[in-house]
Amino acid sequence: MASPPSQPPQGAASADPSENFDHVSVWSHDCLPSEYLANDSTEGCDTPSSSDFTPTKRFQFRPHLTVNVYNTRGGSSSGASDASTIHAERYAERSTERDEVLTKLESQLAALSRRVDELSQEQEPSPVVIDSGTWSTIKVRSWENPQVHTKGRVSFSKDFKTAPTVSVSISAADVSKDANFRVKVYATAVDATGFTAHADSWSNTKIYSCEISWIAIGS
Repeated sequence: MASPPSQPPQGAASADPSENFDHVSVWSHDCLPSEYLANDSTEGCDTPSSSDFTPTKRFQFRPHLTVNVYNTRGGSSSGASDASTIHAERYAERSTERDEVLTKLESQLAALSRRVDELSQEQEPSPVVIDSGTWSTIKVRSWENPQVHTKGRVSFSKDFKTAPTVSVSISAADVSKDANFRVKVYATAVDATGFTAHADSWSNTKIYSCEISWIAIGS
């Protein structure tokens, strides 16, 4: 008769539950007693005798299981790293564009500052100089000797730095009554000191005398 399983001493605690079981070795060609009881056929196995039946115990098989836990956050970390890199590159590009704009603005500001300095150093515009007067053909010929073309030099009474603008007009004229009134006056050879006045006629008109009013405007 099979002896009852051994029991651990009372009051003794086992740290590992597997220590409560005996280790049993089972070979692939062995026939367990339970197989003899469940199967009447003993083909392939030796018929057991009473001596073959040894006290047995139930045992628990607890295989060791190793679980490898992989960190799946690696891909997300890589993606975050790529996003950070892209963001950094875009920030660098924007910073470069901003620096270029600032450099251009600084250059323009410097040019404007130089121009302001140049303008401030320039002399103020000279005041407008105005001169005026009259000229008559009597100054160059007698009225008794009418001519088709009469001219004379007019000198300014005021100083001009450059040639002023001169305008002339007829202020008085004495012509023959036997012909139409045909008189033209104008100025040539204008410079800073004066101009040449002209009094002309054409066809059968005779100018005994002609007076010209003039005005010169300059600086």
